[in-house]
Amino acid sequence: MIPMDNTQLYAAGIGTSFILLALINFGSWVKSFLERLSTWVNKYLVYPQALGRHRYVGPWSPADIALHCSYIAINAFCMCFKTDSVQTTGLRAGTLSLINAIPFFASFNSSFVADILGIRLAMYLSIHRAAGIMSVITLLSHVLIALASRDGFPLNGASSLGAALLCSHQLLQKYLYEVLLRFHQALAVLCIYAIWRHLEHTASFSLIYIYISAGFSLSIFTIRLLVTLYRNASLDSGMCRAEISHINDIVQVRLTLPRHLKVSAGQYIGLWIPRVSFWSCLQIHPFTVVSWTEEKTNSLDLLVESRGGFTRRLHQHSKRHGRSSQSCVAVYTGPHGISVPVEDYETVLVVASDFGVFAPLPYLKQLMYGYKTCKSRTRRIHLVWQTETFDSSFAAVHPFLNSFLDEDTEDNGYILTISIYVYSKHVQRKTFGRRAKLFNGYPNLERILEEEREGKYIKKRKNEIYRRGKILVLISGTGELRDNVKALVRPYVTEGVRYIELEYQPHEHEK
Repeated sequence: MIPMDNTQLYAAGIGTSFILLALINFGSWVKSFLERLSTWVNKYLVYPQALGRHRYVGPWSPADIALHCSYIAINAFCMCFKTDSVQTTGLRAGTLSLINAIPFFASFNSSFVADILGIRLAMYLSIHRAAGIMSVITLLSHVLIALASRDGFPLNGASSLGAALLCSHQLLQKYLYEVLLRFHQALAVLCIYAIWRHLEHTASFSLIYIYISAGFSLSIFTIRLLVTLYRNASLDSGMCRAEISHINDIVQVRLTLPRHLKVSAGQYIGLWIPRVSFWSCLQIHPFTVVSWTEEKTNSLDLLVESRGGFTRRLHQHSKRHGRSSQSCVAVYTGPHGISVPVEDYETVLVVASDFGVFAPLPYLKQLMYGYKTCKSRTRRIHLVWQTETFDSSFAAVHPFLNSFLDEDTEDNGYILTISIYVYSKHVQRKTFGRRAKLFNGYPNLERILEEEREGKYIKKRKNEIYRRGKILVLISGTGELRDNVKALVRPYVTEGVRYIELEYQPHEHEK
């Protein structure tokens, strides 16, 4: 290596400085370009539906179809390109099956992996599902080619992986979710062991993939365990405890934490309460945190819809002592999930159906706080709640809504409006003050969105020349409602309207 003299070092420093300045200036252009590209992709590839929503399939956007087709094509290319024999194709198929399986063999906690990757849980589960199906298809090709070649081949791994995929089917999960989830995980472990036994006496490089999966899984499990133990126990405060009560069919849970914790709006936790029932010791369920504070807190509030399984037993447990709350030891994991940066939008339209109204409560609290402390650009908040029954969920939610409305009047803000639509039975239209109204039927979302775009209800200063700001549409509702709202938002994506689905989406009730 030729040594550099002082003049050459000086020249390199000057050149590097100019390059860095150019990159900084170019970076703002790149950011602007990526934002415009993202808007175009959302409008023409993400928001449209190429395949509508069906009972167990869809909806699929053009982007979904393009990504899945590319995924299939890449695997087919890797399996078949320049193979000298059918046996080579079969070996490649087996290796591809193992590679595709790494993402879901690496960890048995989807929420934790989604947090590591910085993506929503729903997106990770889509990746998990696609990788699982592709792994089964390539493994089936590997098995069939091996059998056709009359080579000895153990089917334990293939049958375990196939059974694990079958256990994840929505039809079975609907009735046996908790049992099948543990069975699904047990079969995944059995599959790893069977594949290791299949490869242990060979010199195959594929063993490396097994060791990577096992090492990554063990590392994640160890980190999760240590973090969970640290957050749930303290020498000074003892263990985490849950106070459980109920209002009608809604279970209220307040967690008292031994250590302070920062939870962002929209995040959720995994909750383990072994005292609820015999089987609850094997169950950790995700629940959205409905409370929010700017600083760290030592208490979290949860609202739980009583459906079936653990939530039904939790509801039964809360009713044993009438209206009084019960305190018991609990363990939580998290917080998990991605928080939406709502403060950058002038108008926030929140659309919820039934129990989906629980999810946006912390965002409303955050927006009210941001407006009072001048940390938010928001000038208009509109909650549109479409619900089948009014009394059950409203009793649990109305203390939160009342507190938001009270906060809204402190500095003469009046930026919050609440519209409640009850569609299951006739109710008399009435108002709760000037900013909360009860209607019968379904909301006209197209008209509501148009009025928000026009800034019709934004308080304008004297002589202000109004310029339309960005609009955020948050939704936590049924699949049909989400599809309708997304279709309404799509034409206005280029005008600064953004659509985001929250982490929690309410249960689809059978019709």
